[in-house]
Amino acid sequence: MKETILLYNLDSAAIRNKIKFLCIQGGIHIRVVEKNQYDVPIGTLAFGKKENQLRDFAKAYLVYKLVFLAAALIILGILVYIGLDLADKLLAYMEML
Repeated sequence: MKETILLYNLDSAAIRNKIKFLCIQGGIHIRVVEKNQYDVPIGTLAFGKKENQLRDFAKAYLVYKLVFLAAALIILGILVYIGLDLADKLLAYMEML
């Protein structure tokens, strides 16, 4: 992963260009954060993930978890059904004794 520097509240173009020049020489990625982006999480700014990507990931992860929950409930239902049948047979056998 490449290092990233986030520049906040840097209005001076001359200073910004000097910092960019030094970072480019050092192989460091620069991202200037505008005032309308101050409420955006740092990870989103640093790694460049859009909020739509994060929302899509959250939806996909939720669907993934729901599919496994449904599969587990189906398996549990089958096991309960089989278990009740076996318990009924066991009680019938015990009554015969």
